[in-house]
Amino acid sequence: MDTFALKLTTAAVFVLAGAAGGRWQAGRLAERVKRLEELIGGMRLFQSEIYYTHERLETVAGRLASACQGCASRLFLRFAEELAGGENRDTEELWSGAVSRALGKDTPLKPADLETLKSAGVRLGKDDIRGQCSYIEKTIKELEVRLGEARQDCGARSPLFRTLGIAAGCAGAILIF
Repeated sequence: MDTFALKLTTAAVFVLAGAAGGRWQAGRLAERVKRLEELIGGMRLFQSEIYYTHERLETVAGRLASACQGCASRLFLRFAEELAGGENRDTEELWSGAVSRALGKDTPLKPADLETLKSAGVRLGKDDIRGQCSYIEKTIKELEVRLGEARQDCGARSPLFRTLGIAAGCAGAILIF
């Protein structure tokens, strides 16, 4: 293989790698929007279940694990497991641990999104049903604000990341020649 063909192949790899990196970063923005939508839907169901069924949180969380989608399902499954195994621990601590374990690793969610979600556990098991539901409603409203920000961020920055990825790949290819 001659030098020109090797340089051309390497340049193509740079351009493709840059484009893939840009698409990956843009995909993380879109994934944040999707996960926030799933969490808002799950929190709405959680609020309704608490309000209308008056059942134990462990039962409600277990049922929601199969009723919700995506990350909300993982969150409620983890919360049900935490409740089952944490007899002497505070419900707020169990909720916070469930959020961290279910959503904290390699997530497109921002730390502020996770903190907002963790705040839903402040009144769980400590207040009457109306108090718990109103605090969950507060969390839902905060998550909706974060969703709006995520949508705006995705719309504005996704094309930028795609373009920058290709431009970076092209810059690397130019440096080869």
